[in-house]
Amino acid sequence: KSTIAVNLAISLAKEGKRVTLVDCDLRNPSDSELMGVEPEIGLIDYLDGDIDFKKCILPSNNMIDGQESLKLYFIPGGKAVADGSNLLGSDKMKELIDVVSNVSDYVILDSPPVGLLTDASVLGQFADCAMFIVKKDFAKSQHIMDGMEHLAESSIPVIGCVLNGE
Repeated sequence: KSTIAVNLAISLAKEGKRVTLVDCDLRNPSDSELMGVEPEIGLIDYLDGDIDFKKCILPSNNMIDGQESLKLYFIPGGKAVADGSNLLGSDKMKELIDVVSNVSDYVILDSPPVGLLTDASVLGQFADCAMFIVKKDFAKSQHIMDGMEHLAESSIPVIGCVLNGE
């Protein structure tokens, strides 16, 4: 799921689009590793603290093969927390998404797995659409159906499904 989100962000940025990738999986933030950075602060620090969100935003400089011309920005998740759903549904999260949406062509919210946790459904209130990522030979059909049902209940248009194999 996170690999797809990161690669989608990079691909869109390479096409000249302004992209902001937000690691919203606060229980297991992994986008930083995929992006090759070790940030000191992240989304959780903004949502749970009293810092300016601009301190969490990292430009793509030197993250992606040193391609400084990419219009890619990254907001890492930060330190893992046990439950981030209240923070993800907060006014501060809405404010952050509103601001980055105004300066980005695409904002990609990498959420926790849908169906297993409420976090993805909570984030849905801020999303225009969703992509459903299924890990081949891992996800059980009932979990897939439950996830799709959660998305349908939250009225998020699903624009596609990716079967991700390893």
